[in-house]
Amino acid sequence: MSHYRIKLDRSASSVVVTCTCGWRDLALKPLQAQRIAASHEASCHPRQASARKMLAEATRRLSR
Repeated sequence: MSHYRIKLDRSASSVVVTCTCGWRDLALKPLQAQRIAASHEASCHPRQASARKMLAEATRRLSR
């Protein structure tokens, strides 16, 4: 099983979401980027859960 890594590159106005499989997308807000990353991971790399865990932690921090 290959381990893919999703990376969020943040700038002042946007977040570029990239995966080592070659996929990439652009978001305007960090939480939106985390949702995009989790969606990509669930559909393309279902055996991994790192992006989904990252999204759950970010959502939990915002709900406090």
